[in-house]
Amino acid sequence: MTALETWLARATRQLSADSAAQVRAEIAQHFESSREDALASGVAGDEADRAAIAALGDPKSANCQYREVLLTRSEARLLRSSACEAKFFSATPLRKRLLILVPAAAATCAAAAYGLATITAPFAIPFTASASANATASLIARIAIIAAILTAVVFALPLLPIYTPGRARVYRAAKWLTVLVICIVVCERNLANSSWLLLNCFSFIAWIEAKRMSLRRKIPAANWPKHLYL
Repeated sequence: MTALETWLARATRQLSADSAAQVRAEIAQHFESSREDALASGVAGDEADRAAIAALGDPKSANCQYREVLLTRSEARLLRSSACEAKFFSATPLRKRLLILVPAAAATCAAAAYGLATITAPFAIPFTASASANATASLIARIAIIAAILTAVVFALPLLPIYTPGRARVYRAAKWLTVLVICIVVCERNLANSSWLLLNCFSFIAWIEAKRMSLRRKIPAANWPKHLYL
C-alpha cells in the first residue's frame, strides 16, 4: 500500500461505502494539489509525496471528524433495514389496515376482560374459583389495554400525516412518554427492583434511537425517508 492508501484506510475506518468513496475522491484531489504545489517549489518526488501526506493531517483525527458528519457502516445498515421494514408494512392497503386492527383488537379484548371482571365481581366469594377468575380477568384487561396503547402508538399513529420535522418531534416525545408511563404503571412499587429488566429490554431500542438521531442530524430533512420521522 502507498502512503496515501494507508492514510485513507485509517481515515475511512467504519464509514459506509458511499461515505468512504466520497472521502477518497476529495482526499485524492487535495493530495494531488498539495503534491503539485510541492513539486512546483522544487521538492523531489518522494519528498513531495510525504509533504502532501503531512498536509492531510492525522488520519485518526480526520476519521473522527468524518464520522460526525458522514454515515457510518452501522448507520447505513440501519437505514437500509428500516427502509425494508417500512416498505413491507406499508406496501399494500391490506397491511395498513392490519396495523390499525392490532390496537383495535387489543382494546376490544381489554374492554371484554374488564367488563367480565366488573360484572362478576359482586358475586365472587373470596378464596373461590370465581374470585380467581375475576383476578385473572382484571390482569388480562390490564395487559390488553397496555398492549392497545403501545400498538396504537407504534403501528397506528405513524399512518397519520406526521411527516414533517415538527410533527415528528411531537410524535416521538409522545411515544417515549407513553412507554415511560406504561413502564411505571406495570412495575408500580417494584420499579427499583425491575430497573435491570427495563434496562435490558430497552437498551437495544435506545441504541437504535440514538442511531436514528445521528441519521437525522447527518441527512437533510428534505431527504429523510419516512421511517426517520418516527
